Amino acid sequence: MVLAEILAGMLLGPSFVGKFFQGFQAHFFPPRSISILSSMGNCGLLCFVFMVGVEMDINVLRQMKKKVMAIGAISIVLPFAITLTAAYLFRGYFLEEKKNNAFYVYLALALSITTFPVLARVLRDLKLLNTEVGRVSILSSVINDLFSWVLLALVAVLSGTMRADKGMDGLPFLYILLSSLGFFIICVVLVRPVLKWLVDRTPEGEPMSDIDLGVVIMGVMVSAYVTDFIGVHGVFGAFIYGLMFPYGTHGTALVERLETFVTGLILPIYFSASGFRTDLSTMEHSDIIAILIFIFILSSFAKVVTTTLASSYFGMPLSEGLSLGFLMNSPGLSEIILLNVARDKDIIAQETFAIVVVMSVLMTALMMPLVSASYKPLKNIIEYKERSLMSVKPNEELRMIACAHSNNNAASLIGLLDMSNPTKRSPISVASLHLIELTGRESAVLISHNTDSNSSMAGGFNMKNNEAQAKDVFTTFETYEQHAGGISIQAHTAISPYSMMHDNICTLAEEKRSSIIILPFDKLQTFDDAANLSIRSVNQNVLDCAPCSVAILVDRGLTTPKLAGKASLYTKRHIVLLFFGGPDDREALSYAWRMAEHPAVTLTVMRFVPGEQVAGEATSISPSLFSYGDTNELLLHSSIIDIGNSEVDKNQISDEEYVSEFWVKNMGNESIEYVEMVVNSSEETVAIIRSIDCRCDLYIVGRSQGASPLTAGLTEWMERPELGPIGDLLASTDVGEGMSVLVVQQYNEKFT
Repeated sequence: MVLAEILAGMLLGPSFVGKFFQGFQAHFFPPRSISILSSMGNCGLLCFVFMVGVEMDINVLRQMKKKVMAIGAISIVLPFAITLTAAYLFRGYFLEEKKNNAFYVYLALALSITTFPVLARVLRDLKLLNTEVGRVSILSSVINDLFSWVLLALVAVLSGTMRADKGMDGLPFLYILLSSLGFFIICVVLVRPVLKWLVDRTPEGEPMSDIDLGVVIMGVMVSAYVTDFIGVHGVFGAFIYGLMFPYGTHGTALVERLETFVTGLILPIYFSASGFRTDLSTMEHSDIIAILIFIFILSSFAKVVTTTLASSYFGMPLSEGLSLGFLMNSPGLSEIILLNVARDKDIIAQETFAIVVVMSVLMTALMMPLVSASYKPLKNIIEYKERSLMSVKPNEELRMIACAHSNNNAASLIGLLDMSNPTKRSPISVASLHLIELTGRESAVLISHNTDSNSSMAGGFNMKNNEAQAKDVFTTFETYEQHAGGISIQAHTAISPYSMMHDNICTLAEEKRSSIIILPFDKLQTFDDAANLSIRSVNQNVLDCAPCSVAILVDRGLTTPKLAGKASLYTKRHIVLLFFGGPDDREALSYAWRMAEHPAVTLTVMRFVPGEQVAGEATSISPSLFSYGDTNELLLHSSIIDIGNSEVDKNQISDEEYVSEFWVKNMGNESIEYVEMVVNSSEETVAIIRSIDCRCDLYIVGRSQGASPLTAGLTEWMERPELGPIGDLLASTDVGEGMSVLVVQQYNEKFT
C-alpha cells in the first residue's frame, strides 16, 4: 500500500502530470491545496507515530531470546555503521549536504532500518508467517523497529546541533539536549499519570469516551508542537507521548478506533505527498546517482550478509539465513518518514531525496521475488499418509488439532476428546489451538506455549491483551491432560484476523501431521451473533484448504465437567451415527467406531438406503440386524442396490465393504446397535430424522452425501452450508434442540 501511495503521488506530481500536463496540475493541485494536503498528511504522521508508541511494549526486550535479540540488533547496528562510513567517505560528491553532518546520519539510518508492517505483509503474502524464517524475522524486526524509532528520536534531537554551516543551526547543543531531556521527564512525571488516570476511569471492556479520546489526541498535537518549538521534529514528541500511554487492552482499543481514520485516510495523504514532492527531473548529476546507488547496494549487501552470518551462527540453514537477510532488508514507511523528516529540516537535498525514494520503491518491489527465489516453501511441505481417520491403523497414535475460540469451546472439546477413547494402547496427541481475533496493527502470529519461552509475546503482540481468556483455555486443556490417561496436549495460540485464521490452523495441522482438525461451530450458542458469522467463514475456509480431515462440533450440551478423565467411565454416553454413504460418511463411521470402544459409550448406526422408487428393484434383501427403539413400524432391512457401472456404484460398493467390515468386527458387541431404514425421498429422510425419539448425547454425520436422492431436496434449503444438508438439519433448533452434532469431512487431495 505504501508503494502504491508513493507511486500515485509521483504520477500526479512534477515528475509526470506536472511535467506533461501543467494546466491540469495547476487546476487540480494549486499551491494552496498542496499546503493543506501536507498539513493533513503531517497530522496523519503524528497520529501514526503516536499509535506506534502506544503499541510498543518496552518489556518485550526482556522476553526475547538471545538469537532474536542478536539478529535484530546486528541487522541495524552493523549496516548503520557501514553505511555511515561509506556516505562520509564519499562526502565530496554531494552538493549542499557535504557540510551537513546530520545528513550522513539520516541517510545511514534510513538505509539500515527494517519496517515491521511491511515485513509482516510480505511474510503473509508469501505464506511464511508461521515458518521458522517468518517467526525469527518478525521478532527480529520488532527489535529493529524499536531501535530505529529510538535512533530516529535521538537523531531528531541531535540534527539541529550538527550543521557546520549554520553554527549548530542557531541553537546551542545544550539547549536542545536539555530541553528534550526535560520534555521526556515531564512526560514521565506528569503526562503518564494523567493518561493512566484516563485509562483507569474507563470501565474494562468499554471504549474510551469521546471527550477523553479528544483529550488524548490533543495531547499528541501539543507534544509535537513543544518538541518542534525546542528544535526537534514533531515525530519525537508524538512518539514519546505514545510511549507514555499505559500498554494493554485500552491501548489496543484506542489504536483500533484510530486505525481506520489514520491509516486508511490521512496517512496515505502523507505518503502520496512524499511521492508528489519527489521530482525525478532533479536527478541530473550522474556521479551523485552512481554514488547513492552504490551506497544503497552496499547497505543492502551489508544487511543481508550480517543477518545471514548471525542466523548461521545460531544454527539456521544457509538458505533460510539468506531468506532472513532479504526479509530484514525490507524498506518501507519508516524509511520514507525518516527521509521526509530530513527533507522538512533541509538536511537532505531534493535530488538526493528523489534518488533514495526511487531506490526504496524499487527495493520494495524486488523484495518478494528475492525471497521467493531464496526460500522455496513448497520444498518443505511435509509428506505423510495419515491424513484421515480411516488411514490411521488400530492402536496407532491419533494426531488431531483441537481449535477453540473461548473457554466454552475448550470445555466442549474436552467432552469430545474424552469420548474419543484415549488410552495407552491407542493414544491421542492433541495440538490445542486457541484462536484470537487480531485487533490493532499487530501482525498475525502463531505461538507454541510448551516449546517457546516467549509464549507471552510474539510479533509485537503481547498476551496481556487476552491474558485472562488465554489462561482459562490453557488451564482447561492442561487440567484434563493431568487427569486423563492416553492423551498428550500441546497448547498453541493463533492471533490473526478471521480472514487469515485458516492459514494458522492448516499450517499447524501440516506441521503436526494431524489426521483431523476439530473446529467449534460457534463461539456462543446462538446463530445470529456477528462473531459467530465470522467463525463460520473461518470454518468454511478450513474445509476448503485443510491438509487432513475436518470435523465441526455444534455443542448443545456436550460439556459436563464431571465427565473428564476417570469420572467419565461411570457416566454413560449415547452416540447416533446417520449413514447415507460416501467418503464423508465413511470417515464419520470411522470416528464413531473409535468412540464405541470407550466403555461408557453406546453407539447406534442408522443407515439410510434408497427404496425401490429411487433405485429400482433391489437385488438382495436381508433381514434387519437390530430394531431401533419405537420405530418398529418402519421397514428395516439391509440392501445392496445395483444401479449400473457409475461413480455412485463404486461409492456404494465401498460403503458396503466398510459397513460390512464394521459389522463383522462388532458382531455381538452389545454397546453397538445397527439399523437400516428404507427411504424413497428427502421428505421421508426428514420425517424419519424428526421422528427419532432418542435421548442421545451426540449425532455424528458426514458433511456431504454426494448426489444422493435421499438428501437432494435438503441442499436447496441449507442455512449453514459448512455443515452439509443433514448437519444443517440436525443443528436447527426445531430438530436437534439440545443435541450436539459432529459433522465430518474426509480429506480429499483433489480439493485441497
